[in-house]
Amino acid sequence: MSESRQLGRRTLLGAIMAVPAVIATASVARALGVSQSLVGSASAPSADDVGKAMASLRFGMFVHFNPSSVVGREIGWGRNASRPGEAPGNQYRGTEKTDPVYDGAYRSFLPEADWATKLAATAKAAGMTYLVFTTKHHDGYPNFRADNISRSFYPDFADTPLGRSGRDLTREIADAARSAGLKLGFYYSPRDWTQPDYGRGDYATYYTYMMEHLRQLLTQYGKVDFLWYDSIPYVDRQSFRPPEMLTVPRELQPGILINDRAYTNMGFQNSMPQELTGDYSTPEGKVGAFDIVRPWESCISITPDAWSWQSGQRMSDFPEVLKHLASTAAGDGNYLLNVPPMKTGYLEDRVLSTLGQVGAWMGSNKQTIIGTRGGPYRAGDIGGATYTGSTVYLHITDDLRPVKLRLPALKATVKSITTLDGGRPVPFTTAALGDLLLDLSGLTKTASDFILQIAVDRPMGPEFVTDRPISWNMFEATVYEHTSYVGNNVLLPLGSYTSAQLSALGAGFGISSIRVPYGYRVLGYPGDNFTGTPWTYTANAPGLGAGNDAIKSLKVTFDPAMNFRLVNVTDGLALDSGGNVAGGSDLKQWTPVDSPNLQWRAEDLGDGYYKLVNRTNGMVADGWGATGNGSPARQSAWNGSANQQWQITDRGNGRYSVANRTSGLVLDGGGQVPSGSVTKQWEWGTSTNLLWTFE
Repeated sequence: MSESRQLGRRTLLGAIMAVPAVIATASVARALGVSQSLVGSASAPSADDVGKAMASLRFGMFVHFNPSSVVGREIGWGRNASRPGEAPGNQYRGTEKTDPVYDGAYRSFLPEADWATKLAATAKAAGMTYLVFTTKHHDGYPNFRADNISRSFYPDFADTPLGRSGRDLTREIADAARSAGLKLGFYYSPRDWTQPDYGRGDYATYYTYMMEHLRQLLTQYGKVDFLWYDSIPYVDRQSFRPPEMLTVPRELQPGILINDRAYTNMGFQNSMPQELTGDYSTPEGKVGAFDIVRPWESCISITPDAWSWQSGQRMSDFPEVLKHLASTAAGDGNYLLNVPPMKTGYLEDRVLSTLGQVGAWMGSNKQTIIGTRGGPYRAGDIGGATYTGSTVYLHITDDLRPVKLRLPALKATVKSITTLDGGRPVPFTTAALGDLLLDLSGLTKTASDFILQIAVDRPMGPEFVTDRPISWNMFEATVYEHTSYVGNNVLLPLGSYTSAQLSALGAGFGISSIRVPYGYRVLGYPGDNFTGTPWTYTANAPGLGAGNDAIKSLKVTFDPAMNFRLVNVTDGLALDSGGNVAGGSDLKQWTPVDSPNLQWRAEDLGDGYYKLVNRTNGMVADGWGATGNGSPARQSAWNGSANQQWQITDRGNGRYSVANRTSGLVLDGGGQVPSGSVTKQWEWGTSTNLLWTFE
């Protein structure tokens, strides 16, 4: 395109973009010369519609590819030169304005002719459903034959090998993706460190240049399903005319989904108006948090330390990629896996090998990912679930344990539970509150995601999602010899352990990681006999930091910040304060419900005894002195007496006795009694009336 035509468009766009931001976007589209047949609604889709659309896809390929692969440096950030428009923490520390090696790499850039078709075929074979391609990164190189190239840092593009070839990489990947049956997304960075207007801080002029790019990308390459922005510069966002970066693309490409980075600028403006947040969130480099309200997509590179190709980079293996895929879907998110092509446009053999394994797995398990929603069990460290209709797929990403798996109660009836591979039945029983306990003892995990298929009696939906994650019905801490739960390990029930006791149990090795049961706490002491300031762990710790190999004695206690139900093993009733009652009132038992009257904190007193504090009235369980068998347990305000102190003893299988310090009697449910019955005390024996679970 001639320079005169470029200047003509620039003048026109300058006039258009100078009008107030409240101008109707249809008018903007008309002024841009966009055919009215391409102009649609600029309104944002509903979160529900976006969630359904993204759930139908779930797994995509991100492609960071441009001349940076010629020199084997990180895309954009591998350019050792000035980075105008960046926040202070992102600035290049040197004084160079250009980088001759990086900046000249485009003159040697000419991928193989079939790069795009091979890449799209690889994505399809891996079970991916969409592809997002970098049309322009922060270095400003347009991966398409930009009409306004003369105003870029690359005005001699036509004289380079790629330019002389007449090829357009964006068109090649767009055609290849659609031919492979993939949805298509364009990554576009509003930052451009090399564009002259941008470099001068003339963002108004640069904005017209950028909008020319977007117009071209969204009108000349067919259907575009996603627009993936990557943040504006470190300036007031008004320079980028909000909300036009959202409304204009929606007019040009009806139904397009736009991510959340259109108007973010690396933390310069912390608050973001709701209307500028786009259609979905984009947690980077990690699996996002469970969220069934706001759609989200985790972008994670298969080479975790790099987005574009660099020789010898660390690479995620198949188990790690599979765990990310399962965890993302269980959280109701999408997984956009970045793969970095070499300068040829081809992927390394090791990347192809991993994607081949993913594809083989998807061949048998695709139905548990694509088209499902996250839930009804909340995702957590152990795994989570996806569902479609009345089928729930339970994804267990943790190692299998020699204990039962607890599934929170659903507002539905579970008809059957089987393994997805082979349909082997999984035995289960019902616990308090309708939770299910699954016996996995006969199963072996052969992949990083172990899937069970659960048939329920009604279609699942957001209203069925539980407020608790799945958990192992595990009541012992596990200490390991090495970090990341590797090496010799020993189970430690509730109690205190000196150095000699740890050695006798087989835990005399240097403890370097700990798994902590949900609701429990581990105190690791640097000295024997519980001396020194302890390190405190209330959640799984793959590495103990300063505590690695330094713990000499430890205690496993209940977490004093956690509320429990104490449920009697015989009658299934929960310890009940009765609410805001007078001091001295009897403790009773009630059908387990979600009432604070039935919730208790077990606060460790440091000497092997606990006080049991009711959530509603703040009073504590009280044995009421030197009483005899059959005496009622009561409650009163805490006064520190031995009557109010209880020894909690692990009796195995998650069952405990609760003995009063004064009398030595234990809490007694009394047998098969009705709700409202008084809780009594009795001398310790073999009856399950004297056993309680902490839930």
